[in-house]
Amino acid sequence: MGTLDHIKDSLSNSFAMFGESIANYVPLIISVLVVLLTGWLFSKLISKTIHRALIAIKFDELTEKIGVDKILSKIMPGLSAAFILSKVFYWMLMLMFFMSAANVLGWEMLTNGIAGFMGYLPTLGIALIIFVIGIFIADLIKNMIYTAANTIGVSGAKAIANIVYYILFIFIAITALNKAGID
Repeated sequence: MGTLDHIKDSLSNSFAMFGESIANYVPLIISVLVVLLTGWLFSKLISKTIHRALIAIKFDELTEKIGVDKILSKIMPGLSAAFILSKVFYWMLMLMFFMSAANVLGWEMLTNGIAGFMGYLPTLGIALIIFVIGIFIADLIKNMIYTAANTIGVSGAKAIANIVYYILFIFIAITALNKAGID
């Protein structure tokens, strides 16, 4: 009988400790859920506000004038610069709230990882700007070469313009990747 009582006491103590540890984590989990829910609502609100403000100042019309809409339409038809910019802000804010939630849980490794990624975002943004502006300039040069070659009667004007475009594209991509820190 002593062994059976010992097993019963061990199981009882084990379940009590398990219940106690769950009870200790419930407020922590609720805190994390509140942080994430608040972050989601706040990020959505700010994103929509930024999107509306960009539309109000006719940001998409400005990007159409410089040709960014052509590049975006190659990525996905109907994609607007205002939408992309508002989503960038949304995800930056969400990352900050994910970092806060990880901090509440005491997950320093995740917090440090997100902080490191957020520190890398400006470099990535500059590389992306270099890439977009470079592609825009390469497209302008391609059109100029095509127009000039076609005007003087060169039979392979389109092929020459495309070859120059893709050579420039390769150099632009390499430059942007180097700026992003990728060899």
